[in-house]
Amino acid sequence: MQVVRFEEVPEQLALSSAAAEEEPEDVEFERHTGALARELGVSVEAGEVVTHDTNRAISNFAAHHDVGLVLGEWHPDRWRAELLGTDVDWYMDNLPCDSTFVRDRGLGSVDRIVVIVERGPFDPLEVLAADAIAAAHGASVEFLAT
Repeated sequence: MQVVRFEEVPEQLALSSAAAEEEPEDVEFERHTGALARELGVSVEAGEVVTHDTNRAISNFAAHHDVGLVLGEWHPDRWRAELLGTDVDWYMDNLPCDSTFVRDRGLGSVDRIVVIVERGPFDPLEVLAADAIAAAHGASVEFLAT
């Protein structure tokens, strides 16, 4: 699994100088990612990208690394949902891969994961994601065909 932190800097700042400085946020990101990897028992490669345009950087990173899924945390504001200051619609329309945005609703327990699918063979990525979530919560997986 690859986990990447994107940091957007002003146009006036050279990317090379911004990337050379290790910020406290960088150290915390690497510490937190390492702890989570150990807790879950998975191999995680953590990285950071410094950019002038976060949207394009995420899209280019996904294309260059043949990413199958971009997972983002959904922070809804009053009227729309955003990720890194951009409406999530931009990511869903422009990423070269699947995208999923999740929001922590503070659910105490999860008993069932329902995946809405089209008839025919199921998308392996959807099946893997649903299975991983279900395994983490001791839940069952159901497929609802449209």
